[in-house]
Amino acid sequence: MAQSLTKDSTQTFFEEVAKRGSEPLLHVLEGTTRFDLSDSAGNWHVWYVTIDHGNMTVSNDLADADCVVTCRLEDFDQVLQGKQNLLTAVMQGRVQISGDVFLAQMFTRVLP
Repeated sequence: MAQSLTKDSTQTFFEEVAKRGSEPLLHVLEGTTRFDLSDSAGNWHVWYVTIDHGNMTVSNDLADADCVVTCRLEDFDQVLQGKQNLLTAVMQGRVQISGDVFLAQMFTRVLP
């Protein structure tokens, strides 16, 4: 049951980001970030976020990205609930970021 709640909250978050379209806090950014999140059954869920001077689009593209965030769905859910800071989770080894870390840091501005 907890697995479906995690997936739902993550899916909802990325749907809200897609609906938002433009984010003034990211007006200086241009780049792509892919979120590779695994569930407890070993299934991967991928969200690909493109930011073009604050305009955001979200897809499930598996393409290369400027920044890749990899973690368990449960850990990302903790970030979405405000129980865990994304960058603290990186330092704890619960989240891995490769590529342009600055993009991931700036993306935290759109996290709840």
